[in-house]
Amino acid sequence: MGHDFSGYKKRTFIRRVHRRMQINHCDSLRAYVEFLQRDHQESARLFRDLLINVTNFFRDAEAFDALEKSCSTSLSYGAVSLEEVVRQALAP
Repeated sequence: MGHDFSGYKKRTFIRRVHRRMQINHCDSLRAYVEFLQRDHQESARLFRDLLINVTNFFRDAEAFDALEKSCSTSLSYGAVSLEEVVRQALAP
């Protein structure tokens, strides 16, 4: 069974692979591939790093409540699209 990462942004995917390479002291992609072949646990660690983790956000009740209030207020006035509300709510 596999996972389709084709929808991921290329830069995000590469950044996460490079992170795993650094953690494992691999100075090239070839070295990392060889490491993956030797250490079968690394593929699971890479997979976890590649998955986008949004569950922590939804477990943060304060953050989720703020987003919910922001979205419902803006949407009830028809001010902006849902996409714009989420973008604004998640902006630093």
